[in-house]
This record gives sequence, C-alpha cells and structure tokens, in this order.
Amino acid sequence: MKFEPFDFACPECDERGCPECGVRGSFTVDVCPLAFAGREIFEVLFYADLFKRGLPPVAGGALDQSAWFTQAAHFAWAEASRFRTPEAALMAAAGAGEGN
Repeated sequence: MKFEPFDFACPECDERGCPECGVRGSFTVDVCPLAFAGREIFEVLFYADLFKRGLPPVAGGALDQSAWFTQAAHFAWAEASRFRTPEAALMAAAGAGEGN
C-alpha cells in the first residue's frame, strides 16, 4: 500500500498553534507512522479500545487511570474516528488496488 502524507492536529495546543508544532496547529506526517511508532503505541491502541468498551487496564475504573493513559486513549479514539470517515475509506480503497 502506498503511503500518503497526512496532517493531524497538534495534541499539545488543540490546533491553536504552539512552539511544538511550529505555530501551525498541526503536524504533517510524511513517512509511514510504522517507521517510528514502537510496539508501545499498539499496546496503547489495544488498551484504549478495551477501555472504550468498559474494560479498563487496571482494577478500579477510569478514575484510577493514570493521566498519560487517559490522554493517550482520547488521542487514539480521535485518530481512529478521523480515519473512519468516508474520505478515508475511499483513500484506502484506492490504495488497495495499487498492489502495494
């Protein structure tokens, strides 16, 4: 599948612009995210999905979750929703026919 660069909202400033994103409010990903995403990101996605379904990764529920996990889960849900749009489905279908 051919990789197409994409922009995503800066999680630091909520698209308002900050030093982290070069005051743009977003980042452009121009290499495959798998090239720099470690195994940990897939664990976050796995546990975020369980958490969304009511199965938190530790006993005690959402109020006992660490701040980093709840922030990561919200980011994962937002990105997953963004890629479940009709436009994303069309892009995926177009890429699937390329034989990559």
